[in-house]
Amino acid sequence: MTDVQGRCPACGGASLFLAEGGHVLCSRLDCPAPGEADAYGLGPAGETDVEVIRA
Repeated sequence: MTDVQGRCPACGGASLFLAEGGHVLCSRLDCPAPGEADAYGLGPAGETDVEVIRA
């Protein structure tokens, strides 16, 4: 799993990671909308906005 800098817009957790296909998801089990970061342009269409902090 590759961590992504920033906080999840749905739960506020610092738990974002880069999933298959370049999608940014939240890894918290209690997150109400783990794919919300993609809706904010942090997924494949806005991949220049994503900063990988650990591979």
